[in-house]
Amino acid sequence: MDFQYVGRGTGVKDLACLAASCLAEPELGKMKDKIVEEYLHQSLQALNYYRHPIDFEQFKAEVHRLYPVAWADLYRFLLGWNPDSWKITPTMQHLAESGLSQLNSD
Repeated sequence: MDFQYVGRGTGVKDLACLAASCLAEPELGKMKDKIVEEYLHQSLQALNYYRHPIDFEQFKAEVHRLYPVAWADLYRFLLGWNPDSWKITPTMQHLAESGLSQLNSD
């Protein structure tokens, strides 16, 4: 993916794109939870450093809720743009299915 578009949105979309662009199977499968935890750790450090008051527990819950949805969106994009992409992995498919099932239950 490239980042030619800049707009408003959730940071977990960029996190999913970064992970998909940097990690292939089986590393993505092994690192998927650590990626989110490191993102949350770094976010908390930045929020504390810049003294930006937010409800971090709410932010954390939102990140965990939206991360699989971001994978579903990336999966949808890749299937339309390049269905033979090396980025389409079993882990991506699993995360995308999780995000889609979450949307169906909301």
